[in-house]
Amino acid sequence: MCEASVEWGNGRHPEYLLEFLEHPVALTEQRLQETTMRFPELLSVFMSALHAWGTRASNA
Repeated sequence: MCEASVEWGNGRHPEYLLEFLEHPVALTEQRLQETTMRFPELLSVFMSALHAWGTRASNA
């Protein structure tokens, strides 16, 4: 597995950046379960980024 992250925009915005893997790791049952358990975190950061983008777009 080489990536499990949410990154928003062309920079590193701390509120909308979440990386689970610093470097590629072997895809094992344990790694897959760990990533699956943390999926709600990825989804939360993604939803926050979408909300911020929608708010910014409606204020433009």
